[in-house]
Amino acid sequence: MKDISIKEKYEFYEDVFDNMPDALYVLDDKGNMIYVNYAMIKKFDIPRDELLRYNVFDMYDDGLIDYVISKNVYEQKKEVVMCQKIFNSHGKELMQMVSQMPILNDKGDIQYIIGVMRDMEELIGYYYDALNKYQTVKDIGSKRSDDNKLLVYNSPQMSDLIRILNNVAPTDANILVQGESGTGKEVLAEYIHQMSERRDKEMVRINCAAFPETLLESELFGYEEGAFTGARKGGKEGLFQMAQKGTLFLDEIGELSLPTQAKLLRVLEEREIMKVGSGELIRVDVRIIAATNRDLNALVDCGTFRLDLYYRLNTLIINVPPLRSRRSDIPLLIQEFLLHEGKEKMEMEPAVRAFLMDYPWKGNIRELRNCVEYMANLSDGPITADHLPDYIRETYESSRSSQALLHKRVGELTQYDREAITNILILLKRKPAGRRGLLRALSEEELYMTEYRLRELLNYLSQNGYVVFGRGRAGCSLSRSGEQLLSLLRQKS
Repeated sequence: MKDISIKEKYEFYEDVFDNMPDALYVLDDKGNMIYVNYAMIKKFDIPRDELLRYNVFDMYDDGLIDYVISKNVYEQKKEVVMCQKIFNSHGKELMQMVSQMPILNDKGDIQYIIGVMRDMEELIGYYYDALNKYQTVKDIGSKRSDDNKLLVYNSPQMSDLIRILNNVAPTDANILVQGESGTGKEVLAEYIHQMSERRDKEMVRINCAAFPETLLESELFGYEEGAFTGARKGGKEGLFQMAQKGTLFLDEIGELSLPTQAKLLRVLEEREIMKVGSGELIRVDVRIIAATNRDLNALVDCGTFRLDLYYRLNTLIINVPPLRSRRSDIPLLIQEFLLHEGKEKMEMEPAVRAFLMDYPWKGNIRELRNCVEYMANLSDGPITADHLPDYIRETYESSRSSQALLHKRVGELTQYDREAITNILILLKRKPAGRRGLLRALSEEELYMTEYRLRELLNYLSQNGYVVFGRGRAGCSLSRSGEQLLSLLRQKS
C-alpha cells in the first residue's frame, strides 16, 4: 500500500469536503471559524479567508446570522439541530437547517464544533420524497403512534418537550398538560399513553366541557339501573371502569364544577369509584392525564377550582408551546397536512408560504390544519393567495400593503439616513437600549452621531412603529416591523 503524506491526506480531505453539497464548517472552543468548505463559501458569498477571520458571535453582530446556535451547544455539550436565518453578502435571506455537533476532549470539554448547513426548502423536498416512498419519518424527530397520529416537529422547543415525555411516560404519575387551544394536547396525551406501560390497555377520552354537570358524573362513574329517569336498563359502566389498567384523558379539566371536582379528588386519593345510584365501591387502577387551556392557578385564586385537586393533578406539568414560538415546525406541518389530503406534490407560491410562516396562528396547529386543508381542496394547481380563507387573506393583503409602504418609506430615505438607521436597528436587535446606551454603543463601534440626530431618528422609528419605548429604564426595543425594516435595509445596502 502506498504511503500518503500528511499534505496529500489534507488535500484529499479538503477535496472531499469541497465537493460536498452541504455547507460544512468547524469552530474551535471559542467559536472561531477554523475551516469552511466551498459550499459554505458559496452560501455566504464571502471569500474563504474572510470567513475564517470570523467568530460566530461576530457573524451575529454583523447581521450574517439571526441566532448563535453554538451557545446551545456550549451549554448542552451535545448535538443541536435548529433552523437558522442567514444573510449573504448581498443581504439575501436564506432559511437553513443547521446541525452542530461538539467534539469533546478527554476532560469532557468542547474542543471543536462541526457544523452542517442545508437550505430548508431543499431539505423538506428531500424529506417528503422519502416519506412518500418509504412512509417513514426518522430524520426530523417525528414519531408515529399506534393510531397513526403523527407528531411532526423540528423545533428545539418540541424536541425538548418530547425528551421530557419520554422520561415521564413510563411512570404512573398523573400529568397535567397545559397549552393554548389547538396546540395538540390530546395528541401528546396519546403519545404519553403509547410510550407508557399501559399501552396495551385503553386510553379513554372525555371533553369535560362537552357535558352538563348532571350527565358528566354518570359518564365518569357510571350508573345503576333506575338511578334516574331515562337510565339505561342494566345500568352503564363509567369511563373510569372502561379505562381500567389504562389511561383516562380528561380534556378541559378547568370546566369541571366544584361538586364534580370533589368527587374526582376522592377517586384520585382512594382509587375507588361509586356509580350513581349505587352504594358499592369499585376499585380502579387508572392513570390520569388532564389537559386545559386555562390558567388553573388563576381559577384556584378566584375559587372556581379546588387547590387540593390542583395539587393532585399537577404531579407533572407539561407546557405545550404555541405554534408561533415553534415556527420552524410550520413547513413540516404544512407538508404533512397536504399529504393527508393526498396533495403532497401541490406547489405553493413562495410569498404565500412566507406569509404562513409569519402568521400569528392564534388557533395554533388546528387553525393551520384547517387553513391548509381549505386551500388544498380549493386549488387545482399551485396554491396562491386567492386560495387563502377570507379572514386570513385580509391579513395577507394588509401585510402586502405594509410591505409596499415599507419599501416606499425606505425609498424616501437618503443614503445617509439609511446607514444611520441601519446601525441603530442592528444595535437594538442585539438588546434594548435607551438613548445614552445607544450613543455609547455607537461610539464603541466608531460610529459618530449627535444626541440630537439620534433623538430625531428614534422619534421617526417610534412614530412609524419600528421601535417600541419601554417604561422607566427599559429603553427601546425592535418591533416586528422594525425587524422587517432592518432586513430590507440590509438588502438595499
